[in-house]
Amino acid sequence: MFGFKCLKCGFCCSNMSSERKVILFPEDVLNISKGLSIELNEFKNRYCNEEFIKLDKSKMTFLVLKSTNGKCVFLSINNTCSIHNIKPYQCKNSPLEFLWDNETITPCLKEIDIPKDWNTENSDEKIFRTLFNNL
Repeated sequence: MFGFKCLKCGFCCSNMSSERKVILFPEDVLNISKGLSIELNEFKNRYCNEEFIKLDKSKMTFLVLKSTNGKCVFLSINNTCSIHNIKPYQCKNSPLEFLWDNETITPCLKEIDIPKDWNTENSDEKIFRTLFNNL
């Protein structure tokens, strides 16, 4: 994707906030818990926070990875992912985030020529359609 190569600066994984989170899809939760050889509920309790989006008459619940002082729980001290081989879908597509607006530029993207009209709209739609179809 655009010739991106991780610089191991840690920016993508160390700037978590109420606005910037790693959303976990059901398949992510299953793959990571299995890869860590822990029970699903233990994984959820140790590494996830439950969040929700208010809808008109209900809410949609989903899981996000926990962070400590803004850093992903799986970010190692040398700025690498300790679960790299089983990391969540969103992380596999870093440094681009869901609903990326082509304005939020991380340090590693500054040097890359990204088309001005490019955004994540098409991939976001595909991702979320897949997610909602699996509910």
